Amino acid sequence: MRQHLESVNMFNFQAFRFGVSNSAWRIPFSIGLFLVFLGVLIIAVPELLVAMLATVIIFSGFSLIILGLRLRKIEKKPSYSLFDTFEQ
Repeated sequence: MRQHLESVNMFNFQAFRFGVSNSAWRIPFSIGLFLVFLGVLIIAVPELLVAMLATVIIFSGFSLIILGLRLRKIEKKPSYSLFDTFEQ
């Protein structure tokens, strides 16, 4: 029964079991502080939101262009299957 309960518990990682991760709370806490600070900064300077959004859109555009070019390069390469090797 106990083994079943341990397998159901999603937070039963090895790091937690050995006490390595006593500071795991710092990551979500830090992210929360950063987001609150960012929200207050955006309220104080609304132009910052426009600049951040524009940066995200431009970065996404460049990323999709690079992805498209890489996919095009992969499509041009001849593909060989494992079965082609053994049929000869």
